[in-house]
Amino acid sequence: MRALVVSQTSRRAFRNLVDALNAATGPLRIVVEPGHYRMPACRVWGQVRIEARDALGSVTIDCGGEPNVRVENGGSVVLHRLTLRNFHEQAPTVEVVGGELTVEECVLSSISGTAVSAGGAQLFLRRSHVTGGGVACSDAVGVIESCTVADTTANAMDFYRGSRFTLADVTVRQAGAFGVWVTSGSDARIERCRVEEAATAGVVIDGRATAALLGTQVRAPGEAGVIVRNRAVVVMEDTTVSDAGNVGVWTTGGGQLTARRVLVERAQGPSGFHVTEKGTATLENGCVAASKECGIVAEDGATVAVAHTDVLQPGGDAIALHRSEATLRDTRVRGGAYGVLLEAESALTATRLSVAEPRVMGVSVAGSSSARLAECALSGATEGPGLATLQASTCSFTGGSIGGSGLQGALTANAGSSLTLADARLTGNGASGAACADGAELTLLDCVITENGGPGVGGTVDSTVTVERTTSRDNAAEDALHLPKLNLDESPEPDGAPARATAPARATAPAADAADAAPPSHAGS
Repeated sequence: MRALVVSQTSRRAFRNLVDALNAATGPLRIVVEPGHYRMPACRVWGQVRIEARDALGSVTIDCGGEPNVRVENGGSVVLHRLTLRNFHEQAPTVEVVGGELTVEECVLSSISGTAVSAGGAQLFLRRSHVTGGGVACSDAVGVIESCTVADTTANAMDFYRGSRFTLADVTVRQAGAFGVWVTSGSDARIERCRVEEAATAGVVIDGRATAALLGTQVRAPGEAGVIVRNRAVVVMEDTTVSDAGNVGVWTTGGGQLTARRVLVERAQGPSGFHVTEKGTATLENGCVAASKECGIVAEDGATVAVAHTDVLQPGGDAIALHRSEATLRDTRVRGGAYGVLLEAESALTATRLSVAEPRVMGVSVAGSSSARLAECALSGATEGPGLATLQASTCSFTGGSIGGSGLQGALTANAGSSLTLADARLTGNGASGAACADGAELTLLDCVITENGGPGVGGTVDSTVTVERTTSRDNAAEDALHLPKLNLDESPEPDGAPARATAPARATAPAADAADAAPPSHAGS
């Protein structure tokens, strides 16, 4: 490899990179002595290594053309310890098309939306700082590691048209739109990264792309923390999403998400974990904490599976289902308005669900929904029943306990509603242990109902109550199965469940134009 020198002082050296590149053919090693250089845009076809003689910061190279360095036609270029700045309104700082570019220990900045562009090429970016413009990769492959991409005017990192990249130990800070966007069939492995204060969304995966977020932190995005949409498939593990301005993690448009050991905390919008529009999400060994509104929301044909997960102290409902399906296993809910709310023909299967201290109700099954609860514990509902089946809904509750509710332990009301409790214990509730009203059906099998503030079992004359092998004792009043009809529409609170008139709040799309924008035209050009 032939060695050349670029210097502002040495008489035998070249004065700029373009002169050195034009002076020789074959593999080149160009050493740049300390100084502040200006250069026209240059194109490289061969094998070249360009490096500062001294440490990073000793060499600054400015360019007003487009771009500083363009690698093409199979060229292979290594840039080392250089500061490259581009001042063209539409140009990246470095670009590789059909070749290979390695950038190590460099600072790259631009005033356009893109500082680093790769199209149909290989890109390796290590221990470098990118600012002003972001990184845009089209039909490219490579690795980006130990880098910082900060203060970009638009998206910080774009991967599209089948790109394949690994991001490791990368910090993305204050992106003008998305922090990381993986789209149009691309694949990204995002490991041990930090995405902070993106203007809209932290990480977006869509357009049938695939991605893995591993050991990554997404903090304080203006809108959503992580979005999985448009049939993208994503795995998240050991990842934290905190302080999102809207939704913490949002799966929509047929997206598929598997999240393990994921913490979503302090989301400021409709929910911490939101699944909608036929999205599918699995949350295992996770935690959704301190959401301003709901903890977990599933709606519009979504399917959710939650296991070994805590939903803690949401401002609104802990888990809300609206025209969706959910499976809960070994899930713990603490606080919130409703512990679990089903509406609009939703379906729930829950095993070993624990709901403690909701303000309104433990579990509400309403709007022609259905639920199967096994070995569940519902306790401490402050204002309403522990469990309610309403509005032509059905529910079975087997082998669990309901206690400490402000009103009934279990309530079923409205024609077409039915509730079956088997091998259940209802104790210490403020009103009756179990109640049936307004044309509903209640079945009690092998239950124990004790120490409640009203009758153990109560039913109105227009309801149907079946009791078999059930113990009802030490309650404040005798069982009463022929009470007068109740008008629950006029006064739902005293004898019925607090009503909820509306569906869960819907998440709104990030407001940035980048949400549906086409990829930048310069990448791969």
